Amino acid sequence: DVSGDSGVGGLIGQYGAISIRECYSTGAVKGNVAVGGLVGETHDNRFDQYCTGLCYYLREPGINDGLEGLGKGGDGPSKKIAPLSRSQMKDKASFEDWEFEHIWTYSASNNYEAPVFQ
Repeated sequence: DVSGDSGVGGLIGQYGAISIRECYSTGAVKGNVAVGGLVGETHDNRFDQYCTGLCYYLREPGINDGLEGLGKGGDGPSKKIAPLSRSQMKDKASFEDWEFEHIWTYSASNNYEAPVFQ
C-alpha cells in the first residue's frame, strides 16, 4: 500500500520518459492530487509511447475503486494500463501478451496472487 499528498501511484509516483514493460501493482493507493492505480502523474504525455506491453493495477470495491491507471497528465486514460480484480490477478489469461514462457510464472511463494519473476 502507498499513500501521499500528490503524485501517488501504485508503481510510479511521477513518471518521466522511461521504458516500462509488463508491470503491475496490487496495493491500495491513496492521495489527494494526481493519484493513479499504477502511475500518479506524468508531465510529458508519452506514457503510452514508452510502455511496451500492458500494465495492470488492482481495482476492487474498497481498493482503488475510484482510480484510473494514470492519475494526471497524458492525453486522457492510458491505453496501456488496465484494472484487474483480485481473481483476475490470479488468472494467467488476464495478462495479455505477457511472456510466461521465460519471464513470468505463478508461485506458491506469493500464494498465487499475481505473477512473479521466474
